Amino acid sequence: EAEPAGLATGVGKALLADYQLPQLKALYYDGLYPLDRAHHHRLSLLADQLAEIRASGLHECEESTRGIRCIGVPLRKNGRVAAALSVAFPLERYNPQAATQAEKALDETRRQIERMLCSIELQF
Repeated sequence: EAEPAGLATGVGKALLADYQLPQLKALYYDGLYPLDRAHHHRLSLLADQLAEIRASGLHECEESTRGIRCIGVPLRKNGRVAAALSVAFPLERYNPQAATQAEKALDETRRQIERMLCSIELQF
């Protein structure tokens, strides 16, 4: 059984969603710091996870907090990640139906906030 790869929170990964390995190396020039002793921290693994997020969205399970599962989405302004949203579930309340409802709510909220971000003059 593979060990979990706790590299960041769900919202943290959503914020980094567009980063690729060279950008991660520049940002984390000293490497990644562990969230706890059970996790391995490699920039290449984080880059792989961010590629998956770009392709299919974000689901994080117990990477930063035991017993918690998160779904996160990046918020974009002018095509760039400006902020992020996430929903966290206690594992005993997480199920496919709850995940689908949360994904729909996150997507609708993301669209609303992105429309607002485009209408204001904030630089990110």
